[in-house]
Amino acid sequence: MLGGELAFLLSSELLGRYRAVMARAKIRSRLGLSIEEVDQLLYRLAEHGRVIEPPPGTQPSPDRGDQHLWSLLEAVEQACLVTGDQLLLENCPWPERVMSPR
Repeated sequence: MLGGELAFLLSSELLGRYRAVMARAKIRSRLGLSIEEVDQLLYRLAEHGRVIEPPPGTQPSPDRGDQHLWSLLEAVEQACLVTGDQLLLENCPWPERVMSPR
């Protein structure tokens, strides 16, 4: 993703969630990153990804906190979601578009 060799979607909401998680002291410690380096990493992701602001989706997500992911999938028909979240994997209206990283 950082090298621009993989096509991927982002939204400002998703980038905000990434930042919130990566800014946690325990996560930053594990990654060995400062807040400034987290911001630089997210900037590079946004630079290489396709950042869109999807309209609200019509399909409810099985986890309300992941509605933004469903909206991204609805907005771009060719998109797929790679996730380890079993709830999302097992309850998707587009099963061919949601897959495990395994």
